[in-house]
Amino acid sequence: MIVFNPLSLYTTYLGWQQYEVLFNALWQTGLLYLGFLAIGYRFLKNVLNPAGAFYAVEHALNNFLYELAVTFLICSLFVYPCVPLETKALQFKPLCGLKNPTTAVIGDSGTTYDEAFADLLTNQVKIPIGFAIIQNFMSSFTYSLMKVTGCTDSLQSIQGDLVSTYLPQNIRKQALDFHRQCFIEARTKFNSEKHEASELDPMLKRYGGEDDLNWMGSKILQKMYYSKLHARQPVPGFTFHQAPNRNLEKAANRGDIPPEQLPEDGYPSCQQWWHKIKADLVDVSNQASVFNKHLNYYAMLDR
Repeated sequence: MIVFNPLSLYTTYLGWQQYEVLFNALWQTGLLYLGFLAIGYRFLKNVLNPAGAFYAVEHALNNFLYELAVTFLICSLFVYPCVPLETKALQFKPLCGLKNPTTAVIGDSGTTYDEAFADLLTNQVKIPIGFAIIQNFMSSFTYSLMKVTGCTDSLQSIQGDLVSTYLPQNIRKQALDFHRQCFIEARTKFNSEKHEASELDPMLKRYGGEDDLNWMGSKILQKMYYSKLHARQPVPGFTFHQAPNRNLEKAANRGDIPPEQLPEDGYPSCQQWWHKIKADLVDVSNQASVFNKHLNYYAMLDR
């Protein structure tokens, strides 16, 4: 069964675990049979009616058998837990991981949820067969649709696009390109990889928690990924000599590409690119009027 975030691994399993506890309580106390008793009471009430004719009794019997069969079918499919659900059966695999995204399971999701829920979960629970079929079908169907549509920019990317509309044209283009080529890729890589708590927790505490990960100048992403990632397209402001593309450089050395066909602009690392964009943004902020509510120095501080 596929879920779509690490927390859902635990909430789904814990929900069915609590359902099994509730079902056992109703079963052992006899409250589960109240529905069947209500059907029997309605049948006897119709049968024992002194004014009822023979055909009325026959109709009451047929209606009783119909209601009993429907109730039994519903209970057997959607009430009685009979299908075992093991902890390893629930899986989360990031859709937008870069290379070989790690499949997370309960107890090995690479998040702090592993420790938080460690003492709450049993090794196996049972769920109704009807819900097992529905959940497996719908989760697989949803996953397939998401896989077919592919990865798109997140809400953070959309928010970045909207804010950047107030920037000058040249800086706006670079900021948007950086957001898509570096920030989205680094954030996706961060979400798809496992991180040691001893390494990640101090950085989260130092740089303001998970909010730091929501903007393209994230200190955590700078330390972990920006120096390893590079622009996928030539970036104005960097020469090819300063920031070469290794693949193009190797192709030129082999003679596959004439040197004059190499691009003039370079392919900087995301760290180098961010330092340039940061300096440009500071210049824009310093030159903006104090009455410019989007680009003045204090507005930049709020962001």
